[in-house]
Amino acid sequence: TAQCHFHPEDKQILGALDLVVSLAAADKEIQQLEGGILGQTLSVFLCTSAILFLFVLRFVNHPIQRLIDGTRKIAQGDYTTTVSVSQTDEMGLLADAINYMGSEIDRNLAKLNKQRKEYRTLFEQVPCLITVQDRSYRLLNYNREFADRFDPQPGDYCYRAYKGREAKCEDCPVEKTFVDGQSYAAEERGINKDGTASYWIVKTSPIFDEGGEIVAAMEISLDITARRHLEIDLERSERKYHATFNNIPNPVFVLDKSSFKILDCNRRVTGVYEYEMAELVGTSFLNLFAPDERDHFAFKLVTATIINQVRQKTRSGKSLSVNIRLSPSEYAGHEVLLVTTSDITKRLEAEQ
Repeated sequence: TAQCHFHPEDKQILGALDLVVSLAAADKEIQQLEGGILGQTLSVFLCTSAILFLFVLRFVNHPIQRLIDGTRKIAQGDYTTTVSVSQTDEMGLLADAINYMGSEIDRNLAKLNKQRKEYRTLFEQVPCLITVQDRSYRLLNYNREFADRFDPQPGDYCYRAYKGREAKCEDCPVEKTFVDGQSYAAEERGINKDGTASYWIVKTSPIFDEGGEIVAAMEISLDITARRHLEIDLERSERKYHATFNNIPNPVFVLDKSSFKILDCNRRVTGVYEYEMAELVGTSFLNLFAPDERDHFAFKLVTATIINQVRQKTRSGKSLSVNIRLSPSEYAGHEVLLVTTSDITKRLEAEQ
């Protein structure tokens, strides 16, 4: 009749039967079962992790490590190494791309080195002086010919190396190039390291950066010292020739061989023929003969070497008696006749 107990009204309760059942074996079995499940789960997890680890190590880590090693060698300048990845997936494609990149860099670098070597060989062996200068005229680079000729010092300026000056030249072609970016030419004179004078023709050219700004100027100088010395010797020889030519005591004419036009004459012509030198140059030598005798003497001038007692006229119409000596020569690259006349008028008068 207790409140904790309930039974249907049509049932008669005789008593209560307490039954005690031990669950120790069941608990032990459940515990063993739980331990087995846990161990099996742990084993499956460890096996799966090991498989995943080996898979990642084999197909991911090792290829990535080889890719890293290959790119590091390329970065260090070893372009011939290859990354060996036998996979056909993205790792294999990446390895092929890295290998192709290395081979292309190696090929382009070899081509660039070849061009650099050729440029350097030309720069060093070209038979002229080459310098590269900044805006302050400091030498940034120069070839071996320049170094052998002038012995420049590190950080030297062009005007000091070329000419031993302490300031730039007043008419500097490099300065003009920096102003407008154009090329300029000039003829310069400097002092070699052995103290001898040197002459050269200068040609400048601007050097631009990627932005189009002039960052330097190249100056190429061709040595003309030998030619300049020849010109000086020629000028000296010409002065000596003119001094001798003008001081010959007899009139001397230089005639064109075909037309007998007077190309040159000496000062003695004025004293004998009363003409100024400028009046005769460009006229015909035949004008000094009588008109009716010109054809005859035109023939004689090309066939004879000596014509004696010839009658000629002065500017005032005075008659002269002269002996003519002719010899073929060369003048300004043309064949000419060198004609020397001797005034024998007074001698003939004295003989008469």
